[in-house]
Amino acid sequence: MTCGDGLKSRSRTCTNPSPSPLGKYCDGDSVEDVSCTNVGCSPNIVFKAQDVTNKNPGDGGTIIFGSTFVNEGNAYNTSTGIFTAPVNGTYSFSLQLCSLMNNYFLTAIMIDGTTYATLYVYDKDAYPCDSTDTVAVLHEHSKVFVKCTHRCLNAVFEDNFHMNSFSGYLVHQ
Repeated sequence: MTCGDGLKSRSRTCTNPSPSPLGKYCDGDSVEDVSCTNVGCSPNIVFKAQDVTNKNPGDGGTIIFGSTFVNEGNAYNTSTGIFTAPVNGTYSFSLQLCSLMNNYFLTAIMIDGTTYATLYVYDKDAYPCDSTDTVAVLHEHSKVFVKCTHRCLNAVFEDNFHMNSFSGYLVHQ
């Protein structure tokens, strides 16, 4: 299905049967153009959040990304760290987190209290960043967030070269 404004066009000819030599020729326009809109369009829902505000969420705590690079549909809340699905549909989510040197921690992408993806972030010699992703069919008002599940005190590292981010978008409604 296509989406948005469009143009519907139709044409006609007077050839079957052809007009008789003594009859009237076809009256009216041979082409008609009408503008139209497909109201079944999917909304544009996409977010990319970054800048972890709580680097010490504690085990079971939500990791909050305090700013958004993009937040079409305003579904990600930078105060709570929770994405709330505005419509039913298939969504894709990805997570990247960086660890302090000689540290590790475990996180999960949670959807309505269920773990959909896990991420083990570990570093021995530098400050690595690891990532995970998931796809899920959500109902309107479903809640998606990043939960720190183990060793979450002073674990998340961030600087100009090590970016943490959480992102998602509506794939299909």
